[in-house]
Amino acid sequence: MKRYLLILVAGLLLSGPSLVQAKEKNTKKERVVSKSTAISAAKKKVKGKVLSANLVKKRNSSQYKVKMLVKDKRVKTVVVDGKSGKVIKKK
Repeated sequence: MKRYLLILVAGLLLSGPSLVQAKEKNTKKERVVSKSTAISAAKKKVKGKVLSANLVKKRNSSQYKVKMLVKDKRVKTVVVDGKSGKVIKKK
């Protein structure tokens, strides 16, 4: 009986750290810039009126998609990196 208990305790001790590490990985939250920061960055690159700004999270990255109405009545989408707040691309 003691032998089985010893094996059980040893197994729990060996598997314990990996369970804790896995839990920590899932609970880490990525810091992102504010929506207003993303809008400001988009306005610096594209002249126009902001229609919407949404945070989009993909696997390991976060991006803001800022839709803007430009001078010739077209809608442009400006993609801003969520971590750095820099414009990635304009569509």
